Amino acid sequence: MENSVSSLSTFHTQHFSMDQRGIPVDATTFSSVIAACIRTKSLPQGKEVHTHIRINGLENNAFLRTKLVHMYTACGSLEDAQKLFDGLPCESVYPWNALLRGTVVSGKRRYIDVLKTYTEMRALGVELNVYSFSNVIKSFAGATAFLQGLKTHGLLIKNGLVDNYILRTSFIDKYFKCGKVMLACRVFEEIPERDIVVWGAMLAGFAHNRLQREVLEYVRWMVEEGVKLSSVVMTIVIPVIWEVCLRRLGQEFHAYVVKTKSYSKLVPVQSALIDMYCKCGDMISARQVFYGSKERNVVCWTALMAGYAVNGKLKQALRSTIWMQQEGFRPDVVTLATVLPVCAQLRALEQAKQIHAYALKHWFLPSVSVTSSLMTMYSKCGVFEYSRRLFDNMEQRNVISWTAMIDSYIENGYLCEALGVIRSMQLSKHRPDSVGIRRMLSVCGELNLIFNSMPRNKIEASKEHFAIMVRLLTCNGQLEKAQRFEQMGSFL
Repeated sequence: MENSVSSLSTFHTQHFSMDQRGIPVDATTFSSVIAACIRTKSLPQGKEVHTHIRINGLENNAFLRTKLVHMYTACGSLEDAQKLFDGLPCESVYPWNALLRGTVVSGKRRYIDVLKTYTEMRALGVELNVYSFSNVIKSFAGATAFLQGLKTHGLLIKNGLVDNYILRTSFIDKYFKCGKVMLACRVFEEIPERDIVVWGAMLAGFAHNRLQREVLEYVRWMVEEGVKLSSVVMTIVIPVIWEVCLRRLGQEFHAYVVKTKSYSKLVPVQSALIDMYCKCGDMISARQVFYGSKERNVVCWTALMAGYAVNGKLKQALRSTIWMQQEGFRPDVVTLATVLPVCAQLRALEQAKQIHAYALKHWFLPSVSVTSSLMTMYSKCGVFEYSRRLFDNMEQRNVISWTAMIDSYIENGYLCEALGVIRSMQLSKHRPDSVGIRRMLSVCGELNLIFNSMPRNKIEASKEHFAIMVRLLTCNGQLEKAQRFEQMGSFL
């Protein structure tokens, strides 16, 4: 990201200098700068680069127009992308690929847009290549569109493209994200020569589906096959180790990292090790990794801070925000979302207000996670009015923010108002998760109301859900139903 920003600032400086000296800027220069705009999703700078392309008489250059289509879609400006796209030859696959890729890169789950473009390409007889299919499959994976992916897989088999290495890896990723583990394994088994990318896709897929034992089995198999572990694989495997509480295995991975030397300097690997040791309860080893790192940054600090919080060292977690700033690191959104629950537990209202002011100053408050953490913190510190005001002023809400508001009302004894928020949430586009359902059942239990939305919301019920329902039905004299729920709960 920093390299991309420096590329943009360098371009502005050099372009002005070259303009002064009458030296023309060519398509290659503009292509590099557009790529930097895509990486940083900088729409204003992208538009500025587009203006410079016009000034230099390169607007009709098909290569640059294709790049600009990619840039505008990646930055979320579909209207500008479409205008440029309409002026490009429709029989060429490259502008279409730019439109597909940009839509995928934009990261706004625009699966329908990708499907529309893909369907139009096929209707117009555009010859799709590996890159086209790769983007389409990626989009299906993001939207967990299993049936569409299956149809595409069939089309590729029919056209003889299924043996392509990139596409097979994409299908592994897609099937895992759709929860079809057996299909992903089948695609993997059909690949004759597997490199680190394919193995990484399998490990990431198992981790995504919380199949920790399979992750460790495949790592062992991978090593036996003579494939060396990469830094990306390390960042996938190390978090799995603490999930299954195998600290000894974590130490073996740590030894491997130290032995390879180059990996020990990589911040993602270091932060993963810090996180792993913290969650295994070994703060001494976590601190050794942290203080032994010369390359540590805000990510490492946040990992250590979260470790202090998990292990009950709340004051150290709170002080870490000061220590990291003394080292010259500025807390980011994740840091704030980590430290605010600590303030809530310590009832440290003054420090929390300072963090709130910091969030306002650095424009972090559109972040739903930070706002939700602030709401919970203020309600626990007894300043409920602040929680309600933050919720009312939120431009966007998600399940977490709704649940935080329900919690705030419950925390302060406003059960009828909490029920009102529950009803408002049900009328909104958001559906409660298992935590939200638990809160709803608790409120209904306190108010002696029967709540019957679990089946409608398709939430996987837990023993705690059934226990609350049994208590609620018993209090309302519905003993047969209570007995039925008790029996159902015993099967979990």
